[in-house]
Amino acid sequence: MNAQLRKSSAPLIHDDEAMQIDKAVSSLNRENPVMARIIKKVYVRKNSVHEVAQYYLTPMEYPEQASMEWDHDNKRKVDVRIARLMLKTAESMVAQELAQIESLAATRKRLY
Repeated sequence: MNAQLRKSSAPLIHDDEAMQIDKAVSSLNRENPVMARIIKKVYVRKNSVHEVAQYYLTPMEYPEQASMEWDHDNKRKVDVRIARLMLKTAESMVAQELAQIESLAATRKRLY
């Protein structure tokens, strides 16, 4: 049992990688806070894409309907496919930022 606990508590990434990801998401937050928040909701808060669409994107897109029940016939909703597409776009933006961070680090390493 203890061996299973140790395996499950092992970090999935190293601290250096986590710091780079944090830096990339922080950069994304400055440029596009909505995309950064989607990343955080899925990867930090463990929200599903459906939850992101329902509880984050829909109220933001249709604030006048915030008090309506989710199943109300007249309620407009952000489709989960849009939320999924936004997540993929946000992941791509973070990946691009990570590539820039790694390129800059490699350049600095060669210079020093």
